[in-house]
Amino acid sequence: MSRAYGWLPDGKTVDPGEASEIHRWADYLLDSDADPRPSRRGLAADLAARGVATVSGAPWSPTVLRRALVAPRMIGHRFDADGQLVDAGIEPILDRDTWQQLREKLLDPDLQKFTPSRDAIYLLSEKLARCDECGHHLTYNTSGDRAAVYECSVTGGGCGKVSITAALLEDDITERVLARLTDAKYRRQLSRALLAAGTIEQQQQTIEDLRERLAVLGRDFADRLIERETMLEGTDRARRNIAAAERLIQSMTTVGDVLAPTVDDVLAWWEEALPVRRHEIVAYLLDHVVVRSSQGRQIRGADRVDPHWRTFK
Repeated sequence: MSRAYGWLPDGKTVDPGEASEIHRWADYLLDSDADPRPSRRGLAADLAARGVATVSGAPWSPTVLRRALVAPRMIGHRFDADGQLVDAGIEPILDRDTWQQLREKLLDPDLQKFTPSRDAIYLLSEKLARCDECGHHLTYNTSGDRAAVYECSVTGGGCGKVSITAALLEDDITERVLARLTDAKYRRQLSRALLAAGTIEQQQQTIEDLRERLAVLGRDFADRLIERETMLEGTDRARRNIAAAERLIQSMTTVGDVLAPTVDDVLAWWEEALPVRRHEIVAYLLDHVVVRSSQGRQIRGADRVDPHWRTFK
């Protein structure tokens, strides 16, 4: 039977060496003066460099680190059926104040860098769903008393012939995404694709370079070295490239998190993730999905859905 990291095989007695390691993690993550800013990814990289592994021998991932540190076991407690903290009869590793600070930090989505607005975020936003009749993107509509739908809106420029219940489409895509994320071969392909995309640090450097170019454009325009049209065109392009790099950083971070050591960890990540995080995974894996009309045909549910996946080699 597997044991929890930090405790001996009896599940109740603290392992001094591993407990000391956990205290080190807490000190690192809660150090507000550290430069660069502490992160779960940085901690995972440090553990890998020092050869510190999970009890199964697998590398620590940011997601698994978070799950371990926010668990009530860290203070010798557990959640009962009503969600209340109760004593678990095991030795604590962290004091309650430290544990509470870690939970506030690790479970607070507002602390995530490059987190987009959570307004209007749903699984297939960013025009991922398309109409089979006219090719126009489907819009998410919650108006009235009816259930939310994805529809090809006439007012939005579509043909109005395709509509599907949002829950039906999102459940179908969720099943397909999780089938891929829990497939060993696909996960290897995804890992290779992440490595090929470079590092987060490289993308951050790209952003800094683009911001410097923006500043140069402004100075050149002020000094009358370039025309207004040239300045505006360059500014717009630079800002689009900055936004693209920021999205790539977030995607790399999120996809890296979901590539957890085990299938159970992947499923747990999905269950705990905010809608914006699930959307990021779907947008990274799925190029688009075509939805066919049910009008005049006996086509139901998933039979109407034709996903087009991105290729990872």
